[in-house]
Amino acid sequence: MNQHIFSFKANSHILSLLGDELIGSDNLAIFELVKNSYDADASHVKIIFDNINTPEATITIEDNGCGMSLETIEKSWLEIGTDFKRGKNKKISRKYKRNSLGRKRSGTASCTQIGYCYSFRN
Repeated sequence: MNQHIFSFKANSHILSLLGDELIGSDNLAIFELVKNSYDADASHVKIIFDNINTPEATITIEDNGCGMSLETIEKSWLEIGTDFKRGKNKKISRKYKRNSLGRKRSGTASCTQIGYCYSFRN
């Protein structure tokens, strides 16, 4: 008998669908992103709304947290469904010893709920 190995494939549109299903509202999406700041040991979070209700609208979330390495962004944040902050990988923050609030990788889905272009800066 011939054996075939197949892999799942997903279109980028799945992120929009997941954002709608997991998050459901723009307010909750912003809350999920602020929780990411908490998980990164931020003591200060600033949310800036510019040009709201226009085609040039932007939402900027700035914090003083520890940030993510490029490897973490590529292998965890951009990969849907990872157990990066769950189970045996559950993280306690270094500075404030906080339990991680991130549970469903919903920070990634939150971005797709409220926007289509993302920028990370350290």
